[in-house]
Amino acid sequence: MVTEDAEIYLPDMHIGENRRDAAPGVRGFLFQDLLAVEELIKEETEYVCSEYIEDVCAVTNNGVRIIQAKYTPKTNLDIEAITRELYYQYIKLRQYGYSGDIIPVLSFHADVATKPDEEIAKQYLNLSEGHRRFQGTAAEIKLKVKECIQTGIKKERENNLFASFYELEDLRDFLRVYKMEEVGESISSYRKALGEKLDTLIKIDCCPVEDTDNRQDLLIALATKLVQDRYNEPDQPADNQELLKHRKVIREDFFAALGQALAFEQSFNFVIQSFVDEAYCELVDEQLSPDNHKRLNRLYVSTNEWVKNNLDRPCGVVQLLNTVSTDSKVPSESDRAQNLRNTLYICKDRIITFYHQIWKIKLNLRQETFEECLLPGIGEYIAFSFQNHKDWSRRSIIMSSIGDSPRRKIQNVQKRVRAWNERPQKWYLRSADTRGFGDYSIDVARIAPEELDVASISPDRFVVECMECIGIDEGEWAKNENCADSIFSKKCKYGGKS
Repeated sequence: MVTEDAEIYLPDMHIGENRRDAAPGVRGFLFQDLLAVEELIKEETEYVCSEYIEDVCAVTNNGVRIIQAKYTPKTNLDIEAITRELYYQYIKLRQYGYSGDIIPVLSFHADVATKPDEEIAKQYLNLSEGHRRFQGTAAEIKLKVKECIQTGIKKERENNLFASFYELEDLRDFLRVYKMEEVGESISSYRKALGEKLDTLIKIDCCPVEDTDNRQDLLIALATKLVQDRYNEPDQPADNQELLKHRKVIREDFFAALGQALAFEQSFNFVIQSFVDEAYCELVDEQLSPDNHKRLNRLYVSTNEWVKNNLDRPCGVVQLLNTVSTDSKVPSESDRAQNLRNTLYICKDRIITFYHQIWKIKLNLRQETFEECLLPGIGEYIAFSFQNHKDWSRRSIIMSSIGDSPRRKIQNVQKRVRAWNERPQKWYLRSADTRGFGDYSIDVARIAPEELDVASISPDRFVVECMECIGIDEGEWAKNENCADSIFSKKCKYGGKS
């Protein structure tokens, strides 16, 4: 079969390719990983390799799709550079002797891209007049290709290869099969659509995740993880053949792994990590500054790492639920795992809002890790202290959104918090017009607006910070807020309402 031939040639194709240069999951790479999942969904795909030849390489039963991924909303694509890079890969594989179909693909979410015609493509190649194509035996051609691609910087390597092996008929063949495939959806919508497709392909009896939306979210999170796990390559792979074996995601194995994973109850931290992924996907199109885009990427990665390392046991789940829930009770550590897992799904939107709130605060403070300002040793809830950033409170809880019936929900939370050993002095609770003092020593959760000067706050008193100063809705992430003059201040700029 042609696929056997493809595997023979692919190791040589990796010569001169760069290693993956960013953490899995950040914007462009998450798009790339979703493209790999989409290729695996296609029946004709036998396996995919990411970051081996270009961004994604999909091998079918009669050819190879070489895919470059570009997720650059509202930014023009460098079609010249992309076309050169894909033609470079096309020529390499042809000159190595591969006889199957080679389909170069630009998959993009960006401003409109137009495929170059023959004359423009020739200009892109920057060929000098009177160049002569290299002639030789198959073995000599292979050696010449390797010589071209191992000398100089990337553009020089491309020029070396074009000068040695350009032929007009090859360029015409390349342009005939060159595809530009636009993904018009945002990453968040694209991710959701792929989850729906996976759900139609995987059918198991007695799936523990009965809710359709939750199951689809879990499936795409599992699928993405199966692709991303392949980036954890051996420290010193013996050769490109070994690296190819490690990077390959075989379609048959991929769907078997998804079905098996879905049939069993997922670990807590994986469910929570899928929420982190969704929270991040909602923000990738926000118009952040370049520095804050980098910070958000790092916050996303570090949050996933923290979840992975800290929330895989019932005590960690209860800690998170205590932080975000507005119910009077949350499950205990002794509850069944399925009950804890179901409650996580019920609180999913609140958990996502929690991530958005802490990320926005940290962007305002120019922080890049989830653990910075996190208070260790408090197991009842996720506690933070921003005293080093002019917050008057020594111990705070960053919650979610109060929604409807704020008084009832604040009373629910207060009943739980009163029993904690180290109660928070401040609640960062997105609560519109509910702000001011509360008292742990009484049952009634009356939030009083009087004198928001908290210099002499007693141990039984706490303050609800309404978070009106911190924007987390769509279109509000470009603004940097001054936390010291707003949510950390002893005076609320909005005053107080009961």
